[in-house]
Amino acid sequence: MADRLSPNVVLQSVGDGAVLLASDSGQLFTCNKTAESFLSHLDGVREFDAIITLLLEEFEVDRATLSADLEELVGHLRQLGLICAN
Repeated sequence: MADRLSPNVVLQSVGDGAVLLASDSGQLFTCNKTAESFLSHLDGVREFDAIITLLLEEFEVDRATLSADLEELVGHLRQLGLICAN
């Protein structure tokens, strides 16, 4: 199943990263450029591995490190209710 931002969440670029804002709770989550790029690709259609492949073209990092870091991020954002399965 592909993830997407929750309906009440907006991703906004700011400086060297971005913020996720939950309009219903006012909850704010800041992230770096890598996380911003990942989150911008969460469209409810693309699978996690497909997004990782896209990011490997954009950032100089190995697949294992990128996957592990973003899996952790996804788990955290799911717990916070900022992303959900489509």
